[in-house]
Amino acid sequence: MGETEKKEAPKLPAGKMRYRPLKSGLWAKDLRKRVDKRTQIGRMIAELREGLIEHVGGSPSITELILIDRICSKVVRCRLHEMNILSGEHMGSRDYFLALENGLRHDLKALGLKSKGKPIKGLSEYLLERQKKGDEA
Repeated sequence: MGETEKKEAPKLPAGKMRYRPLKSGLWAKDLRKRVDKRTQIGRMIAELREGLIEHVGGSPSITELILIDRICSKVVRCRLHEMNILSGEHMGSRDYFLALENGLRHDLKALGLKSKGKPIKGLSEYLLERQKKGDEA
């Protein structure tokens, strides 16, 4: 009678993971939802993100999306640091800024320096598409 029985947690179907959503911290909410696009920085982030997504071909993989979000974050921090330096305010050490710039350079290199762009149609595909449009009209 002195033994206590442990309750087992309910078993989840295969492939389902249990997680607790974060309530605080950087990853509590999606950065894109927290950024106000009415501000100059918010518009800059939105335009930069759209441009980087287009750079990788329009449909990035999850790893490319993570890199794109990290790049946007680092660009904003670099821009704020530069603005504070130009206005005469001191915002951290020079080493921090250089490390941030170097990390940004590595992230951009990992994302790819050459634009993948959208695939270009061949001549035969273009002519078939043009012929179909002519038949419909």
